[in-house]
Amino acid sequence: MLNAAARDVAFACEAWLVALRVKRMLAVRGLAESVAWAETVSVAALREMDNDVACRMGRVVNLTCRFCVMSSTCLTRSLTLKRLFTRRGVP
Repeated sequence: MLNAAARDVAFACEAWLVALRVKRMLAVRGLAESVAWAETVSVAALREMDNDVACRMGRVVNLTCRFCVMSSTCLTRSLTLKRLFTRRGVP
């Protein structure tokens, strides 16, 4: 099992890739398609997430987008986090 720091690094890498995809989609496809993409992920079942874990994910996405994705906006960060939560079955 990975420790918290290793999980954060792995999650930051995933967040970086998703953020780059979000930025590209916003530029090419627009807001409506980007939001639809962020919300559409096939997940077997919805699940609950601990509030502390959700806050930690939000901080990692915020830091990743701030320092690793050029000119990231709050929209990019929000859609990135939405996509990552949806992937994990969190509504």
